[in-house]
Amino acid sequence: MNIKKTASGNSPSIPKLSNSTRPDVSSATGAKLKTSDGKNIASSELFAFRSLLEKLVCVNQEDSTWTWDHENGLFLIQAQNNVIEQYIGILTRELGEALCLPLECAAIIVDLRPWKSDADKTSMRIGFEGNHIPDELYGHTGLENLVNLHFISRPDDSPDITKALTLFRSLCAKIDVTLENKCEWMWEKHWKADGLAFAVVKTYLWSDKSAVVEGEIERFNNALEIQNAGLLIDFSKYNRGSSFNLRIALNGLKNNLRKDTRILDVFDTHFSGSIY
Repeated sequence: MNIKKTASGNSPSIPKLSNSTRPDVSSATGAKLKTSDGKNIASSELFAFRSLLEKLVCVNQEDSTWTWDHENGLFLIQAQNNVIEQYIGILTRELGEALCLPLECAAIIVDLRPWKSDADKTSMRIGFEGNHIPDELYGHTGLENLVNLHFISRPDDSPDITKALTLFRSLCAKIDVTLENKCEWMWEKHWKADGLAFAVVKTYLWSDKSAVVEGEIERFNNALEIQNAGLLIDFSKYNRGSSFNLRIALNGLKNNLRKDTRILDVFDTHFSGSIY
């Protein structure tokens, strides 16, 4: 695949934008903007970003999943080159060869990184970049948010599975609160093919809260309802000096795992405080 990398440190030339990419906000100053599916957004930058992402939903992403990449501050998909080529075709048509959309307070940029270990795959990231990004353009994806995106209930779930999913979601909400809602979580398939939740936690926070989090996970794994459902949380951590990497995987629930989470779902979850 002929991949043009747009490095986040570069300042690409401003492309000629298609009229369809530019949101009509001329008469909407101070008013809420309505998306094509009826959601309200107060920020013109968020509206422009979501309007662009709406054009990507036609792509067959196969079993690849979108996620919020908290380490780079961008939305991420890691997929086969044929999938990425479809996205880039649309984005190039909308943004031009520079793959950049300048806005009033920030720019939307696209970053492409071929896999060193697999020439048939590419990582594509898209998001805001700028020196002074306003607070309203920062969202949040907590552990509970992530779990709700990737684990779904099914009509044929057994009572044990239904109960276990409820307990798992409750556990994730408790972990968010215990960590003071300061941690961003992303879905990572590098360490586990089915995916797991990954976060980076400051050492001072983890040192203060680790016993509570690990105690909650141990109680979950020992609960009779969880054992009856055949589930187990695989939890791991390792120190990176000033921070800890946390990984949480729920084993035994493949039928309820969504493998193709869509970009609009991830975007709306991350910016849920600004979209309604």
